[in-house]
Amino acid sequence: MGVGIAGVRHIKLPVTDLERSVVWYRELLDLELWMEFVEGSELRGASLMDTDAGFMIALRLREHCASRPDLAGFDPVAFNLRSREILDVLVERAERLGTQHSGVREQGNFGASLDVLDPDSTHIRFIWVGPEHPTGFVGTVFGEDGRMSFYDTPRLTPG
Repeated sequence: MGVGIAGVRHIKLPVTDLERSVVWYRELLDLELWMEFVEGSELRGASLMDTDAGFMIALRLREHCASRPDLAGFDPVAFNLRSREILDVLVERAERLGTQHSGVREQGNFGASLDVLDPDSTHIRFIWVGPEHPTGFVGTVFGEDGRMSFYDTPRLTPG
């Protein structure tokens, strides 16, 4: 259920070097430069489109964001992938770009994931959901070894 949202239009990320980040996201994800945002006479943002999936990644110079957010080490977005093989393609592209990544984290039949660090060290997460991934409510516990386990009774009790 929901209120009728049809999908995600864009995510917006703060960046320190707009041109570098535009090039990086285009190279990693095959995105198309779709929009630019000029305020006064200064180029301060850009949007990159994935026309197949129908979403954009908007980038804005951090110095012109409210509170100058720094997302280094944080994963503000996770992309669902159509197949497990796409994770390997993304690893190859990240390595070609000289970009740090987590390596593919296999979770057996539950799926696999990959974190790639963008030029500002923001973690961009990619997930392939396997055939036995739980459906319905899922609580996730990350062990010391990074492995996931699941539980099915919520710990939160929203009113």
